Formats: sequence, structure tokens, C-alpha cells
Amino acid sequence: MPANIVNYVIPSQLYRYRSLRRIGEADDVVLDRELGAIAQGYIWASSFQGMNDPMEGVFSAGKNIDPGKKRILEQMKWHKESTGICCFSETPTNELMWAHYADEFRGICLAYDFSDLRDSLVDDAQFTRLFYSESHPRLSLTRADLETSVRRVLSSKSQKWSYEREWRLFTSRTGSMRYNKASVIKTVYVGSRIDPRAKELISRRINPLGITLSEMNLRGYRIAFDNTSVRHGSESIYI
Repeated sequence: MPANIVNYVIPSQLYRYRSLRRIGEADDVVLDRELGAIAQGYIWASSFQGMNDPMEGVFSAGKNIDPGKKRILEQMKWHKESTGICCFSETPTNELMWAHYADEFRGICLAYDFSDLRDSLVDDAQFTRLFYSESHPRLSLTRADLETSVRRVLSSKSQKWSYEREWRLFTSRTGSMRYNKASVIKTVYVGSRIDPRAKELISRRINPLGITLSEMNLRGYRIAFDNTSVRHGSESIYI
């Protein structure tokens, strides 16, 4: 009998880094959309083509592909394009994530209660922690459970991305995914370079929802927030 695969430790919260600017859109429109998603209780699931890694979804399936396997490849391509993906991190204090995904510290990071989020999503939603490797996945192409094969491929990334400490939410379609618990979002963290007017508007909009706003503190080579654990030491000076 084979050994079981189990997860004994899961995070209590997951975090989404968000930019408040988009090319071709007014900043106030982007901010209003992000705050609207919080107030209306939904998250956006993108397709894998929308990921920033051009090697996303790569896999190998042997050298000789017969006509039957070509049809399976076509079906896998359809499954990949129709799978909805929502990306999270295990930490809100990752400097590279703030730089890359939150507009160079001008954006925000949303803290989701993992248990509440899981309980309030649609039945076909699945969470997985990404596997980082030096080599892409290799598949034996069969018709048995193509969706599992596709999600295995979409759960693998190059080792170079391991700093993201990423979890993914998979669903059978792209677009908005609603959750039905107001308590899902616990905190909105704001970057050190956020526009003060945006910060004030965020505070006004989330306060009635019972969501905490937490401002970033810069401490040497570390970033911290009021409600995250930090190492205390001498004060650093920023000019």
C-alpha cells in the first residue's frame, strides 16, 4: 500500500499583492475596482496567458507524438486556457513581491483568512502550493483525468521563482469568484510609497467592513507592519 501525501501545516492567512496602476487606465478607476472587489466579496481568476512568466504551463511529453496524443494535447491546451488561476503568497513582507506586484511599494497587499476563504468558495475550487524545480514537468499523455494533468503543470515553476512562496487557487473558469463571508479579508497592507490620497480613500472604504489598514514600516533591510511580528532593534534613518 503506497504512503499517503498529506499537508500537516497550512498557512492561517494568504496574501495577494496588488498594483493600483494599470497601463491605459486612470489610477482612480483601478483603485475603485480593487476596493469594489473587496466590498462585493470577490477575487479575480486569470488564465495562464495572463501570468508574467512566459514559461508558465510548459511541459514535455516525449519525442514521438502519435495522432491520438496530438488530440490529447489539443484538449490539454483547452483545459489550460479555461482554467482560472488566482495567485497568493505566504507572506506580506516580501520586498521583491512589493516591488514586482505592488507597483514598487505604491500598491497594497490583501490578507485573506485561509480557512474562511476555502469555506466560502465554489465547490470546484482547489488550492495548491507551487512546486519549484530546475526542470519542467514531464507527462505521459493519456485521457485519464486531463484536468489533473493540466493543474499539475500549472502548479510547477522554475526554482528562480521560489522567493514568491506562492499558493494558487484553481477553478474551472476564469473571471470573478465570489466568497460569502465578510470576514475573509482581515487586513489591507499599504506600501511605503502609496499615494496619501489613495491611502485615505482605502481607509474610509474598508473601515465600515471591519477590515484593518496597516501601514508599512521600513527597518533597515526589513519591512514590517504593526500587526506582523518583527525583530526589534535600533532605529534606522531614511533621508
